[in-house]
Amino acid sequence: MRPFLLLLALAVLPLQAQMPVIESIEVRVVNVDVVVTDRGGKPVKGLTKEDFEILEDKRPQKITNFYEVRSGEPVPAIEQTTQSAPVPAAKPRNFILFVDNRAMHPLLRKQVIAELKKFVDERLRPEDHATVISWSGRLNIDAPLTTDRGTLHAALDRIANNGTPASGKSEFQALQQQCTQLLNFAKSGRMPFRLAYEECIDDARIETQRVLLFSRAVLNALEVAMSTVAGVDGKKIVVMAGTELPVRPGTDMYNWANSIFTRYMQGFDAAIAHPQEEAYAQRKILEDLGRSANANGATLYMLSVLMPTDNYTAVSGTGTEDNGADAARSSNTEEAHELLAKATGGAAGPMSGIGRLFNTISTDLDSYYSLGYRPSDELKGTRPITVRMKNNNYTARARQSYTPKTFDDEMADRVVANIFTPARANDWQVQLRTSAPRLVERGRYAVNIEVLADARSLTLVPQDNGELAGVFKVFVAVDTPQGALSTTFRQPNEVRIKSAELKGFRETPLSFTATLTVREGENLISVGMLDHLGQHAGFARATVVAAPK
Repeated sequence: MRPFLLLLALAVLPLQAQMPVIESIEVRVVNVDVVVTDRGGKPVKGLTKEDFEILEDKRPQKITNFYEVRSGEPVPAIEQTTQSAPVPAAKPRNFILFVDNRAMHPLLRKQVIAELKKFVDERLRPEDHATVISWSGRLNIDAPLTTDRGTLHAALDRIANNGTPASGKSEFQALQQQCTQLLNFAKSGRMPFRLAYEECIDDARIETQRVLLFSRAVLNALEVAMSTVAGVDGKKIVVMAGTELPVRPGTDMYNWANSIFTRYMQGFDAAIAHPQEEAYAQRKILEDLGRSANANGATLYMLSVLMPTDNYTAVSGTGTEDNGADAARSSNTEEAHELLAKATGGAAGPMSGIGRLFNTISTDLDSYYSLGYRPSDELKGTRPITVRMKNNNYTARARQSYTPKTFDDEMADRVVANIFTPARANDWQVQLRTSAPRLVERGRYAVNIEVLADARSLTLVPQDNGELAGVFKVFVAVDTPQGALSTTFRQPNEVRIKSAELKGFRETPLSFTATLTVREGENLISVGMLDHLGQHAGFARATVVAAPK
């Protein structure tokens, strides 16, 4: 699934890229964080790599890297303690608090916001970063990644006060009322049962389409939200408070409609309608999102915030026959949440278990194992991962897929992340200069950019002909006035100089120029420059407001 895309037109000025004749070699280790619990759900400590099995595409892999985390800090593995093996530094922790605010009942929203504020105060460490993102028909970055608790509280308060008026109304409840009324008309002889049933199913079909479009918009928003931190170092924990997100949209509604009509319709007229095939594609979309989350290094913790329907609100005060519909509706969403959580090594739970879910998050971060292995070069694209325990009394939770990313892919992620939160680490001093926007056609403006970097930091290597050569790559992304992200532009640039020219080259900044086409309004331009050989990078960003004069 791709995020909102806007074509970014780039015209690279005289600097022309050539295919580099020098290469850097990428040696990769796939790291998989694993939470291990016993039969009582308590963390298991003191294990060694011999207690684990890890498979990639069903093939056993040799565990090359291993350490345990206790109380959030890495500790030496038992078999390494006598060798004084180096222990990696604790990973930074980044939290994405995502609230689906478009259809959340006001009472539940109030509870969710109060619990999230409590989570910020009690569960986050002083050095932890968190961002608040909401979906209300559009994606809102309510607070960028920050350690400031006041900023996070203010963002959550804004969400609490910005719910949609329709969020207190259950469309499912409205459908039940309408179908119950149609059934009563048929029972009183005012219309045939077949006609009443068909009208009920037509309403269910319309409601299924609404749920389908709504849930896919939410999933798209969640994927974009994860992309905003894909390039940020450290662990990424997504806490999503979500409403209706069924794994099989419409099945609960159709099954309920069939159940109330089935006693009156038999044989060829039997009530056996079911959702269109499109609704059954939702599972694949959820699975794709799970793989995307894993590619971005995000673990999903899903909170189901569904308001139960009121089954005594139909016409004439007769009430509707629930027939298990409310439970089916909840389980439809909870199954989708479980699917996403399981795929990423997280957890899911209902609103009634919010305390347990938050306890699970804290425990998962305080106690886990990190396993590393060298991936096979034979497979392309996303690979399934399975972590198994040799002791059947233990259960392992870990992400279930791995998507290889090149340094360029990771650099593109970091450039996107720089749009929403300024890069924390700049190994290379990079500047971005922009011109005033000029109108080229209605609603579109041209902006000249120049990216400058310190040439002293570029890695150069001797060539057989006596020259020195290096490659720097420029990455550009734009956040538009509509809140959409452009595709990320990438441009390699080769440098070749004679040895005698080195001093003069080092004294002159590297320069890359391009022309962007942006839309009217405020555009945030993010750039990154990567030393292809040295693998160090720098980032810069600038805001450009394009408006008619």
